[in-house]
Amino acid sequence: MEFKFSYRVIVFVFFLYCFSQVTAAKKLIVVLVDGVRWDYLNDRSLKGFRRIMDNGVKAPYVVPIFPSLSYPNWQTLMTGLYPEKPWIHRQYYP
Repeated sequence: MEFKFSYRVIVFVFFLYCFSQVTAAKKLIVVLVDGVRWDYLNDRSLKGFRRIMDNGVKAPYVVPIFPSLSYPNWQTLMTGLYPEKPWIHRQYYP
């Protein structure tokens, strides 16, 4: 009886191990910085911006949507929807 129990435990652990080897999905971190002037990116004293640009991706330009407020623009970037949707045009979360 104990042999069957040990066998089942070994098989159970083996299957757990096999299914745990599934590769994790890659993660994406999007950093949206508000209120940054164009010349801040070339300022040598701001090493964090340089590090993000060197190790990440940056857009050469972004055309804002109207209204040119932060929150509607962020929602447009994340969802692909224009502010004509009733909950996107506001400057705060509904």
